[in-house]
Amino acid sequence: MIRSYMALDTHCTTCDLAVLNKQGNLAGEDHVPTTIPALRRALAAFPRPCVLTLEEGPLAGWLSRNLRSCVDELIVCDPRGTPGGQGR
Repeated sequence: MIRSYMALDTHCTTCDLAVLNKQGNLAGEDHVPTTIPALRRALAAFPRPCVLTLEEGPLAGWLSRNLRSCVDELIVCDPRGTPGGQGR
């Protein structure tokens, strides 16, 4: 059973991480430098098994290659293809 659901909003210099627990309550938030060591430390602070979701964009490939081993499932999504997403 998944224990943490994580969403990462990525930017060039910093990322915003929000984490929900298995009950759907906010378990934590963090403002993290956009570096692999800092992001790995932030992800490790929350219990596994966990899912990480991030938005498709210029950093998505780099982040997914480097953070995949830190989580149990990694989802890269295109917000334009979701209800309420941009471009609709």
